[in-house]
Amino acid sequence: MENEAKLSVGKLYHQDFSPFDEFIKAAEAKCPVSENFVLAEIQDEIQQNQQDVLRLRYTRDAEANQLYGEHFSVVIRKADLYILGFVNLTTDTAVDSSDLLPSREETKALTKEFFEAFDSEYYQKLENLWIDQHDETIEVNGRKFTVSGTKYKCFIAEDDNYAWVVFGKDHQPIIFERGIHWVSGRTTEKWLHDSYLESGTLDLHPVRTKQ
Repeated sequence: MENEAKLSVGKLYHQDFSPFDEFIKAAEAKCPVSENFVLAEIQDEIQQNQQDVLRLRYTRDAEANQLYGEHFSVVIRKADLYILGFVNLTTDTAVDSSDLLPSREETKALTKEFFEAFDSEYYQKLENLWIDQHDETIEVNGRKFTVSGTKYKCFIAEDDNYAWVVFGKDHQPIIFERGIHWVSGRTTEKWLHDSYLESGTLDLHPVRTKQ
């Protein structure tokens, strides 16, 4: 069924995460999860690009776990603990002005630094397509916040897919995704994004060419 709500797909866990200890340890070792956040949800028995993955969602407290709220989420491939991406959308990462975001040159340096620590071999594959501002919206206690950053978008020719990192407030990475496939639009599942969890809808628009 098209546009099926993806939050209902697979199996959800909200307590007793012990069966997933190795995945939790791998995610927390590689991703900048805030020490103020707790693991609130795991979604198992789902796939991304026809591979089995887990979605881990951290929130400020377990009771604050709702769609479009603050969250740090990770998608990890089950076969080899490979981190496919994470998002860090919180009031702490919201900015009052785009003037506070890293510049294009700063973003280039931040991307290199990020991958040197995260996956240095992967960085060597990247061909930068463009650098531009990227905005997300969250809602906390009825108030909307814009979480913005500077996005470094890339094509990986040997894998025929795309990747990006978005750096926001205090030059911290707020979004990272890789292994994203496009056929006249995105075809890779969007497990990190609440709009997809709610509706199952993908973005279907062309990839911008290199600038």
